[in-house]
Amino acid sequence: MRKLNLLILTLLVLIMASAGTSLLHAQEDDILEQEEEVLEFLENNFPRRHDRMMKMRKRSPKKFRRYMKDDLPRFRRLRMMKEADPDEFQWQKKHLKQRTESHELVDQYFEATDADKPQIKTKIKEQLSELFDLKHKHQQQRVKRAEKKLTKLQRRLERRVKNRDQIIEKRLNELLSDYDDLTW
Repeated sequence: MRKLNLLILTLLVLIMASAGTSLLHAQEDDILEQEEEVLEFLENNFPRRHDRMMKMRKRSPKKFRRYMKDDLPRFRRLRMMKEADPDEFQWQKKHLKQRTESHELVDQYFEATDADKPQIKTKIKEQLSELFDLKHKHQQQRVKRAEKKLTKLQRRLERRVKNRDQIIEKRLNELLSDYDDLTW
């Protein structure tokens, strides 16, 4: 009996270990599939960023994985945004392009000779200035959209307050009326 219990316990441990291994492989396969989706999205929409990521994948796989883990939610949002809000997507695309360019300049700076660094530093500053202006303009647009929404909500509230008694009477009638089989 003791040998049978030991055998059963051993089998359970082996089954659980293999299940854990297959689960790990499934998760790893899922991650690799998601990475490929992100890379395809980048290639189609942000080719320079894609090239950068591919270089990183070869040079530093750990860094690549870390970036992918951080970027995956952002690119999922971008993919959805492309359909839901094309204007916002175009802004994000332009913003990411400029950020990528500034990162490329920073890479050039650290690889440059001391004689070339001041010129590259000036380019980085110009790029950051453009990036700042782009973000500022976008924030102004967001504020204008929010103001329009707020104005619309205020008008709606005013209309509801003005028609308060009618709204209450209508709801009262709905609650107290008999159930009608022919209602939608």
